[in-house]
Amino acid sequence: MVFDKKEYNKKYKQENKEKLKEYSKNYRKENKEKIKEYRKENQKKIKEYRKKWNQENKEKKKEYNKKYNKKYKELVYNHYSNGVIECACCGEKEIDFLSLDHIYNNGAKHRKKIGKTISFKWIMKNNFPPIFQLLCMNCNFSKGKRKNNCKCIHQIRREEKEKRKQEEEKE
Repeated sequence: MVFDKKEYNKKYKQENKEKLKEYSKNYRKENKEKIKEYRKENQKKIKEYRKKWNQENKEKKKEYNKKYNKKYKELVYNHYSNGVIECACCGEKEIDFLSLDHIYNNGAKHRKKIGKTISFKWIMKNNFPPIFQLLCMNCNFSKGKRKNNCKCIHQIRREEKEKRKQEEEKE
């Protein structure tokens, strides 16, 4: 029988997945500077490798991104909704209907300032800046209409109702 090193390594990795994961985590923790230096010295090589790997593994990359985007989305949504994922205005809970909104309606200006689109990773790296809120798409769209003066239609109606109530109390 011929020894197949590739097959052996594959089997070993499968059988020792957690052990190898822990080893890798500890190594990265203990050798931060060494890794940083290596990456700096081999930037071009690493970039070429990643590009090649991404081209050869499009489906794997797609699944990976899907998994982590979902994970990051939930973390960010949880933060901006104080643990109960719902629209800050109307209470919609369907996660597929929810989106992040710039509280002060300065999204275009903000994206221009940072020079890229805002991702969940960016938000986490920047310690969840207090410039966002979680709104459903309807409330977000309504708030963006000029005639609504940066307010969702629900908010406008609540304010009108409160105003009528105050007027009735005065009478």
